[in-house]
Parts: sequence; C-alpha cells; structure tokens
Amino acid sequence: MSVYDWDMNLAAKNVPFSLDEMLEKIEVRDVSEDIGKGIFAKRFLKKEEIIWVLAGPVVYKPSINTVPIYWDGEDDWLFIDPLEPVSNMNHSCSPNAGIHGRTMVVAMRDIEKGEHITIDYAMIVPRYNFEQLPQTEEDLLCTCGTEECRGSFGAYKNLSEELKKKYRPYVSEYILELEEKGKL
Repeated sequence: MSVYDWDMNLAAKNVPFSLDEMLEKIEVRDVSEDIGKGIFAKRFLKKEEIIWVLAGPVVYKPSINTVPIYWDGEDDWLFIDPLEPVSNMNHSCSPNAGIHGRTMVVAMRDIEKGEHITIDYAMIVPRYNFEQLPQTEEDLLCTCGTEECRGSFGAYKNLSEELKKKYRPYVSEYILELEEKGKL
C-alpha cells in the first residue's frame, strides 16, 4: 500500500465514536509548569475501553503535535494533526493507555476518575527522522518522573524486547506491519 492509497476508513476502523462521547470521558487540565496541559479521565474507564479516536487533518509533513499513522519504511509518511482536546495527549514511560489499530486510544488498564491519561510515544513512533521533524533530540527528553522513565521519549525500534512484548497489543498496527516486514 502506498501513502496515496491509504484509506481513511482504516483510521478509525469504522468505530462509531462521537466528540460528545469522548468529552463525557475526558477533560483537559493543567499538569505542571514543565508539562503544560494534559488529558484526564472524567469518569472511571475500564481496561480496553476506547477513550478517544485520533481525528484531524491528514498531513504529509510532521509538526510538533502530529501523530504518525502510516510509513512505508522509506520516504512516504502520513500524519494526523489531532484536534483539541486530543492534541494535549502526553507521554509517559509508564502509560495507562495505548493504541488499537492506528488511531484508537484505549485503556491498557482500569483508569480512575481524575487520573492523567498518557501513552508511550514509542507506541506510535517507529523511529525519529530528525531531518524531517521539527524536534531535536533534546526536545525528546522525558520528564514523566516514573520509576520506569527511560530519560527520553524514544521510538519503538529502540525499545527493549521485553517492553516491545508488553506493549505489543497497544502499538499502532502500521509499526507492527513494518516490524513484520523487517523495515524498522
């Protein structure tokens, strides 16, 4: 499949999910001065529950907030530039949410009301291409503060085999496809 053949129906897997449903589950609040804003649970969320679907314009060039949804392993990329409130999605090296398909964010475990919802960016980023990205390696320093903190956001290809195994059910399917083809 080339970047030009990518079908938007693959993005949400035809999951009926409205903005109203999403806003019943999450809210944006300040996390800290260092981190800025984040997404928090407005109610209890069950393990595997869909929390939100990444939605926004599909773009070919990344920015600071874009989320990769397709890469052919060479030059062709597609990104979603997520709309509010999802653009406030934060990283943690000990996430409580992950990805199903390419764009569905789901609870990896039960999430309590008021809890900060985070993903590990390595679940959506196969590798960082610093010629193409606006970020530098310094921009990827992690401040999650968890015991599991790796010190930087990192990319899927740089995860330990143990962490890849743990995350596998919550990694974007395009990354798993690339791994299967040996293109990471």
